[in-house]
Parts: sequence; structure tokens; C-alpha cells
Amino acid sequence: MQSETSRAEWISGRRALLFYLLAAALIFSAALGVPAHVSGSRSAFWVLACTVVAIHLTPAGTVFNRSRVVKSLLNDESVRQHRLMSFAAGFWATILSSVMVAVITTFVPLASMVTAQIITSAGLAAALISFATLERRAARA
Repeated sequence: MQSETSRAEWISGRRALLFYLLAAALIFSAALGVPAHVSGSRSAFWVLACTVVAIHLTPAGTVFNRSRVVKSLLNDESVRQHRLMSFAAGFWATILSSVMVAVITTFVPLASMVTAQIITSAGLAAALISFATLERRAARA
């Protein structure tokens, strides 16, 4: 049986990898939604996926872990700092993508759901990539 510290390190590494994959999935999903109208079931799945991703970016993402020690290690001071930095990256990506969408929609009309997907996916993907990169860099140090 592994120690709680090594378990927390393992979970942290897997979380970083998962965040990279989720960011790619969000970007891919937004790219698929651009050319055509998005169906209701696909929109509902996308909203659910964004909600799950957003929750996992918060400390609530560790709620399913049984060990208090592992939870505290997965939410220590450096992780909280990485989380804040990733939120800032997500904020700026959201601002940049909304400005880009505003410029693009002056030439090409986009459905509101597609616009929401582009902006939200850009912000969440930037936050995911930023957090995963900071966590992997800290693990190597």
C-alpha cells in the first residue's frame, strides 16, 4: 500500500494529464460547433461537460477522495496559488476570445450557442492548460 503523500502525487500527476485532455476535448467540441447549428442534446452534453470541468478546477474537485490528508495535499498552498493563476489565464482568454468573436460576427453571423461555446471553451481550456502546466512544473522541481 502506498503512502498518502505518494498517492496525492500520483493523483496530482493524473489530474494534470486529464486537464490537458479535457482542454483538447473542449477546443475540439467548440470547433465542431462553429459551422452548423448545435443540436439540443449536444448542447446539453457540452453544458454538463463545462460544469464538470469548472468544478474540477475548484477545490470541490477533490470531494470524492476519502482521505483528509490526501485532500489537504491536493489543495495545499502551492496548488491554491496555481489555481488562482489558472483562473487569471482563463479570464484573459475569455476576454480575448469574446473580443475576437465580436470582431468576427461583424462579418459572419454566429448562433448564440456557438458564440457561447467558443468563449467558454477558450476560457476553460486556458485555465485547464495553465493549471496542468503549473502543476507538472512544480512536480518536476
